[in-house]
Amino acid sequence: MFSLLGTTPDLVEKMRVDNGIYMVGDSRMNIAGLNSATIPVLAKAIIDAGV
Repeated sequence: MFSLLGTTPDLVEKMRVDNGIYMVGDSRMNIAGLNSATIPVLAKAIIDAGV
């Protein structure tokens, strides 16, 4: 199951470099692998990147 965050390739790269969040350049990511431990990490990365 995938979801599209809808952000720019620059912000995708920022999340990858700063937080180790990996998604395709168009911000598509696999949400099936998220769990209660990784959701807060993703949320913080999204906020920190300014998405």
